[in-house]
Amino acid sequence: MSSKKRLGKGLEDISHLFLSGVSSAPSSDRVPTVVQKPANRLMPETRVWLALSMVPRLPSAFFTANLGVELARAGKRVLAIETAPVPSMDEVLGTEPIHPSLSHLLEQPQKQIAIEGPLGMKLLSFQLRSDELQGYATEEQEILSQVLRKEEEEAELILIHAAYEESGAFRRWVSLVQGVVLTVDLNAETLLQTYQTCKYLYQLQPDLRIGLLVFGNRDKDAAAAGMKRLSDAVLQFLGKSLEWYGMIPDDPLIERSLAVKVPLAALDRTSKAASGFSGAARNLLLGVEGETNRSGSSYSFFGRLQRTADMVGG
Repeated sequence: MSSKKRLGKGLEDISHLFLSGVSSAPSSDRVPTVVQKPANRLMPETRVWLALSMVPRLPSAFFTANLGVELARAGKRVLAIETAPVPSMDEVLGTEPIHPSLSHLLEQPQKQIAIEGPLGMKLLSFQLRSDELQGYATEEQEILSQVLRKEEEEAELILIHAAYEESGAFRRWVSLVQGVVLTVDLNAETLLQTYQTCKYLYQLQPDLRIGLLVFGNRDKDAAAAGMKRLSDAVLQFLGKSLEWYGMIPDDPLIERSLAVKVPLAALDRTSKAASGFSGAARNLLLGVEGETNRSGSSYSFFGRLQRTADMVGG
């Protein structure tokens, strides 16, 4: 029997049973930091990210939209894509309404494929559905794909908002991206759930980069201890390295931001939550800009989406 087998199953299959045994003692010299992918791997630059939230109290679009704003403030050309049901990113950013589907957009007299968001970021003007392209004729699919890829080529970062669920559509989104920004309310009760979420994401795509944002009012030492405990478990049982992008403190300004549909950075850049998003964007970009694209290739989200549509259609 292999040394990696326990109870007739692989260690990775039962690793969640041992999560509570991982040391959680805080250590000032072990605070989680951004982990970069090895520079000697022949990988395209990480520019296509899926943004997910496991925080039940707030709309997940709130975290995606505000992170996109801060990435744009940092000088990046950001294209944000909505795939989740309402509330959508447009309701957080106060932009023009996003059409519920591509077909709804094509019914309009003005077929603007992208709309302007705060600080120069752009949003796809419709909710992207993973299987919608399959309903168009081959020639129409090619035209739509070219238009979408042109928008993608003009962006430096693609930020896709999705609702976490174990469904075929969600699995497809994960298969098409390079990284995931996962926002969690990390505490003793949610530690196991967060570990299982990371495990599921790695099972869907083993080469995925996962970076965590911690939301809530815990102090930095407590957050660092929880993140260390989670990172150690993921490294020991899954053989993966999590990245940590920082903390988003709870803030009374959040409720006001959602009520008036204005991003935090536009309401008060000095607020605790806005500063947290600014730090998260900075940490994400440190990891991306530290990469070396030795392959000389670019990673096309819409190109891969078109190929998967072709395979399903064929």
